[in-house]
Amino acid sequence: MTKQIAHVTEGKKKVVKELTDLVKKKRTILVASIKNIPTSQVQEIVKKLRGKAVVKVPKKNLIFKALNDSGDAKAKEIESKINDSVAVMFQIWIVLTLLQN
Repeated sequence: MTKQIAHVTEGKKKVVKELTDLVKKKRTILVASIKNIPTSQVQEIVKKLRGKAVVKVPKKNLIFKALNDSGDAKAKEIESKINDSVAVMFQIWIVLTLLQN
């Protein structure tokens, strides 16, 4: 019997590589639950942060793969805290300033 190999789309590979690179390059990562938040509100937040922070809303499995591929032990600890749909933000010191306004 032949073992079946899962097909991974190029789009998913690209997302994982981009997230992995961000995890490796950025010092701070914010993971925020977006469960029960309307899509329009999430889009508005992303729009307001454009150019000031990197905001991604990938599927959980892609986040997990990127955290593991990063090789960063502290980043891997984040995985256990992700239970729902999340937004992942980088360059958070700017984001905190924006959210306070």
